[in-house]
Amino acid sequence: MSQWFGRLLDWRWDPQTAQHVAWHGGRSHRIVKLDRMAADARGYTPGWHLIEDDEWGRPDIGVRLGSTVDAAKAAAEAWIVCAESDLRQYPRLSIAMSSGCVGYQAYGVRVSIRRDDAGRRFAVHRDDATSRSVGAVVPLFLGRGGATSVRWRAVDPAGELIAGSDTWAGAIGSLVRAVG
Repeated sequence: MSQWFGRLLDWRWDPQTAQHVAWHGGRSHRIVKLDRMAADARGYTPGWHLIEDDEWGRPDIGVRLGSTVDAAKAAAEAWIVCAESDLRQYPRLSIAMSSGCVGYQAYGVRVSIRRDDAGRRFAVHRDDATSRSVGAVVPLFLGRGGATSVRWRAVDPAGELIAGSDTWAGAIGSLVRAVG
């Protein structure tokens, strides 16, 4: 059985700080829930947020991860494990993780990329009247020295490998190019 976001790291509840904490790559990573009052006071949206240390080691509230703890853990693990370029560059893995869907257009093809938690993959469909499946992008999680890294596999609708990539965006591009 393959792994999926939300189950990669060993999250522990810290009752003293009211945060979920996980270790990865020699650092602790934390998520915290901001209620309406706490969020408004800090200028954030209510929900679960990633806590990241700034350059001086002080905790800083980061991106909103979701409205449930399970969604927040899955999105946090994407931020922690995946390449930063996948989270911030187009098409954004961070949007696909938090909203469940992101659109992408390249090589004359427009697709919708949907998070498929049950299938542990990102399903890719043409974004046109046919909405037919063009394949999926599947993570391959690798453990190294107490840390997890990820490679991505673009597969056709039958599950045959089209291409592998170090980045999510690279695998999406390979899949779209192959069907274009």
